[in-house]
Amino acid sequence: MGNSSSANKISAQDKAILDMKNQRDKLRQYQKRITVLTDREKEIAKECLAKGDTGKAKLALRRKKYQEGLLSKTDAQLAQLEMLTSDVEFALVQKDVLFGLQQGTAVLKEIHKEMGGIENVEKLLGENEEARAYQEEISELLANKMSNQDEDEVEDELDALEAEVNGTVPALPDAPVAQPQFTPEEKAQMAKDRAARRAKERAAEQASQPIVALGCFAGMHSRLVFIEAPSYPAIHPTTCSPTAQTHPTLPTNMSHSHCHDEHHDHSHADGHDHSDDITPALQNILYEQLDFPKLVTLNEDESNSGRAICQKTWAQRLDPEPELKSSADEQMLMTVPFTGQVRLHSIILRTSPGPDCPKTLKVFVNQDSLDFETAAEKEPTQVLDISQTSEVQEIPVKRAKFGTTRSLSLFFEDNWSNGEEDETRLSYLAFKGDFMKLNKEAVSVMYEAAANPNDHKNIVGIGQDVGRSIQ
Repeated sequence: MGNSSSANKISAQDKAILDMKNQRDKLRQYQKRITVLTDREKEIAKECLAKGDTGKAKLALRRKKYQEGLLSKTDAQLAQLEMLTSDVEFALVQKDVLFGLQQGTAVLKEIHKEMGGIENVEKLLGENEEARAYQEEISELLANKMSNQDEDEVEDELDALEAEVNGTVPALPDAPVAQPQFTPEEKAQMAKDRAARRAKERAAEQASQPIVALGCFAGMHSRLVFIEAPSYPAIHPTTCSPTAQTHPTLPTNMSHSHCHDEHHDHSHADGHDHSDDITPALQNILYEQLDFPKLVTLNEDESNSGRAICQKTWAQRLDPEPELKSSADEQMLMTVPFTGQVRLHSIILRTSPGPDCPKTLKVFVNQDSLDFETAAEKEPTQVLDISQTSEVQEIPVKRAKFGTTRSLSLFFEDNWSNGEEDETRLSYLAFKGDFMKLNKEAVSVMYEAAANPNDHKNIVGIGQDVGRSIQ
């Protein structure tokens, strides 16, 4: 007990720090009282002025000024007291650090003394090196290590065995160094032979060049595709239109192909201009692939208005009616089924530029049974941000997440009113992607262990060396 009480004894430094902190707290309490008095004197001055008593108001302001002077002096004393307290505490820390350094130095000296000094350490390291060398010598004796002479003899014996097994390799004659000599007549004949051979190669190369160019498609300025087809009609070099009857095997989508010469000039046989180029790739818009009878919209103001905006064609995209509006609040939940499997590329929509424009769109893949509560809590496949504009917007999606889409659930979570507008409006909605029809009928397949080429007929115009690509 005596040792414990002596260890916890309060030192003079601790008492000094405690006294300074108590004085600091008293000064802070005094500051609060002065602040209250200052505010009170100011209120008294206002009341006196309101009553028209200017003398009492001036007296109250003088007392306020005096209290403010005391407050300023108190701030200076408090700052000095806090600085002194910090200096004393830091000095105590420095004292403890110095004491620790002294203790550490004393312990380090004791350790060095026990080690016997530098001479003893060097002696110990030398003895250790001698012991290691002695151990290596013992290991070599025990392992029966061969000398260099023994190793050379082993190598010679190995070479002799290899020669015996592989046989002796006959020496090859040296290559002639002198160049062969030709007479002038022989040189002239060799030149004629080279010229004739080159002429044949050029003739063969010209014979293998393509006969006609069937088309150069829009967007392929750096790569032209030529097809050899001697039975195809001739093509006019400037209009890209056949001078005779169009071959039945040509694809119909070549009617709007663009021809580009080496200067990239455009010529169009049907009067087509580039004003139509603003239309997106309509073959990628999923319109006929939508299962309209099964399309459902929750919280729509007018029945089937969600289906109606999806039934608009691309030409009707700017029509204001029909329009989808929310009913009870700003949220809407639309389920869009497809008639097959879709790889979605983007979502195309048109909204209003006002605060009733939808803002956040959460997209779910193959979740037909969603309700508002589930859509708000469930992790969506992707979250899309809709801009506040009346222009038609095409918002791309992450195609890797929409590769096997059979239905889409679109949760319009909020609008641009930030909760002040309960109505959300949408006038056009479409989808772009690749479609693959789901085949639910049985398919008859014949597997061949080894295919016989005679059992398969070639299609006319399709075979080996039909086309050639020229970079």
